[in-house]
Amino acid sequence: MIDELVKIMECRSTYKLFVLPVFYDVDPSDVRKQQGSFAEAFARHGERYKGTDMDGKVETWRAALTEVADLAGRHLQNDANGNGDRLCNDNIKRMSLLSRKWTWGSILSISHKPF
Repeated sequence: MIDELVKIMECRSTYKLFVLPVFYDVDPSDVRKQQGSFAEAFARHGERYKGTDMDGKVETWRAALTEVADLAGRHLQNDANGNGDRLCNDNIKRMSLLSRKWTWGSILSISHKPF
């Protein structure tokens, strides 16, 4: 899934797409700074792929996570008191308002469970 995030961020840059990050059960600052469970995971991946052709990919993943965490997004706990349905409905309303400004072709939406 992280490769998909890399692609989304590449498309955002290339095609000027709108990306609305939604952080489920994770603090955006942990994503941005790759601390906590992210630090542990990247340490494991760094060791696992060190000296291989995947070594550069780990840095690409880091950059994509930092970039998406720097965007104005939604946080399940802060924006909806942990209520996923409420957050989803709020996001639909927000996207509906944005669709009046942009054509649907300029909005990329990929939905997955959290990283």
